[in-house]
Amino acid sequence: AGAVLGSVTTQILGAVLARISSATTPPFICTLVLVFARLLLLDRNRTLDYLASAQMSDGSPALPAVMRRWVDSQHQFSGSYERRVTWLALAALLELDHAAINAITVR
Repeated sequence: AGAVLGSVTTQILGAVLARISSATTPPFICTLVLVFARLLLLDRNRTLDYLASAQMSDGSPALPAVMRRWVDSQHQFSGSYERRVTWLALAALLELDHAAINAITVR
């Protein structure tokens, strides 16, 4: 399959991160979160490493910010495909014993 996260993909993810922090409408937030959910299913470790090392436009760590938006809007995903992909990706994240996931504070 090769490396899923190439330089173009990294640039696209940077743009998605910029938009996810400013998005206000639930359908748009869900669309942006779905990008990360799909990538996590394709290449968990690289996608998680990217999110763990990236920063939001305000300088805060990307992973907790994305996870917060994801979990807050999980109930708003419509369609069985979107719900299935996002739930499977969340479950895949919980299976990993990744320091960045373990460091996220649950509220």
